[in-house]
Amino acid sequence: MSEFNIKKKFKSLKKMDFFVIIFFLITAAISVNLFRLDLLNTINMRKEEPIGTVVIRKNIVQRRLSDRVLWDRLASGSPVYEGDLIRVADMSKAALYIDGNSIDLGENTLIRIIRAPLGKGFQIIMSEGNLSVLSGENNKSISVNIKGRIVEAIAGASIDILT
Repeated sequence: MSEFNIKKKFKSLKKMDFFVIIFFLITAAISVNLFRLDLLNTINMRKEEPIGTVVIRKNIVQRRLSDRVLWDRLASGSPVYEGDLIRVADMSKAALYIDGNSIDLGENTLIRIIRAPLGKGFQIIMSEGNLSVLSGENNKSISVNIKGRIVEAIAGASIDILT
């Protein structure tokens, strides 16, 4: 091979390297933007109105939105939406305030919040853990579904559930 052919080969290789670097930088920029949009989606949530708020009394409380697979760590005063899955960690406690009703969640509790079948208030589907429901006066009723059994708390009622 002549010296001219070797220089030509390296010159074209350098142009190809430039295009590969540009391609991967664009791919990285798109990935960072998608991550940012996902993070903002978590912060801004949806255009839906929240159904209540969560107050963290101790340690870690997480939420998984109904249309997502990632768990978000909640801060005190975070909004809660219909369809959310709420998980309270080991040695943690939290309280939810939904439609004037107070729901205290004990450690290792997993619940889902949905609209009640007949549209009267909300229903808490409890998978595990323990909770305490204090239904407010003159408010919509709230019901708890415990492994297929439904307990409805009328106005002013207090229910403690341990599983």
